[in-house]
Amino acid sequence: MQQRISPWQVLFYVSWSVLALWLILKVTGIIHTPVWLEYGVPIASLLVGILGIYQNVLEQLKNVTVELARVVAKVEHIDRDVETLKRRTVHL
Repeated sequence: MQQRISPWQVLFYVSWSVLALWLILKVTGIIHTPVWLEYGVPIASLLVGILGIYQNVLEQLKNVTVELARVVAKVEHIDRDVETLKRRTVHL
C-alpha cells in the first residue's frame, strides 16, 4: 500500500529545511543578518514545523478512527452472522 503525502508533511519538511539551510549559512558566516531576522527565521521555521506536525498527527488520528469504525462494523456483522448460525444449528 502506497502512503499518501499530506500537505502538512510537505510544510513540515520545508520549514525544517529552511531552518537547516539558515543554520548552515549562519554558522559558516555567509549571512550576516540583523537581530530581528537572526531569531525570526529559526523561530518562524520551528513554529511552522510544529504546526505541520500537529496537523499531520490530527489527520492520522482521524484516519485511525475511521478505520477503527470500519473494523467495529465488520466485527458486529460477523457477530450477527455467528448468532444466526448458532440458532440454525440448535434447531437442527
